Amino acid sequence: MASTPTTPAPEAETYLPDGPLPAKPARPLNPAGNLAAKASDVTLKPGEVLYIKNATTSPPSDLCPDGALTYEYWVPRDRNAPWLLKRTATGDVKGGRDEQRVNGGKFEGNTYEVPDDSAWSPSPNNVAALSRDPAVLYEKLRAEVNATPPAGAPKRPDLTPAARAADIVFTLLADPSTTVPADLRAAVLRTLGLLPGITVRFADGRPAVIVSWQLRGGQSRTELVPDPATARPIMYQDVATAPVHGVPPGQAIWSSVSNHAVVHALGQRP
Repeated sequence: MASTPTTPAPEAETYLPDGPLPAKPARPLNPAGNLAAKASDVTLKPGEVLYIKNATTSPPSDLCPDGALTYEYWVPRDRNAPWLLKRTATGDVKGGRDEQRVNGGKFEGNTYEVPDDSAWSPSPNNVAALSRDPAVLYEKLRAEVNATPPAGAPKRPDLTPAARAADIVFTLLADPSTTVPADLRAAVLRTLGLLPGITVRFADGRPAVIVSWQLRGGQSRTELVPDPATARPIMYQDVATAPVHGVPPGQAIWSSVSNHAVVHALGQRP
């Protein structure tokens, strides 16, 4: 007799629910957690440096400037040693310094460092404090998104509690600078598997999985493409599901692509 699967197969498009985020389900609602077993970090040997290239592009629209913004990070084996960041902007994308070299990756304008605006921001202190137990993470997430925001906190009336939860989880998983380590990525992926309304499907023609969320009646779908071999982010984007600010359905409103490699010096490219 065939065994009963513990998680559903990749599903058709679903929508995030309205109302409060429900109690943790007894079993996963989607197969996102299956990616957790492959979560891994790049292991550097003495003298090696992790090179990360993260390029965010957007087409001409009323919503985003037309152009691209590329961040190149060089992360040493000793993460407290100096990092190098180079920024390149094209088109109408402007702002920021072109090059920074600072200890521990505390770059100017990096809002994940100072201040920590949320216990979920992927700063080193937050990453160390977050539980690696998916059940604990889910309950922490549920308590936060179902609570009334404190006075003075930014309000997003367009986001339901489930959407806020999905946004928090996707931000952690999409962190391009590898601040979120493999053990936490694995726990967050398993937590994602417990969230209602998450869609998981295989990418067309690529050995990758697309994890996405959208609101019923919304104009866009947020997609995250993790590398199935490592659970590190490959692509993070918003795709129009209806005409929005001049972007037709099916086209990315913005798209962020990440690549990783090992080099032997700060400033060296693969």
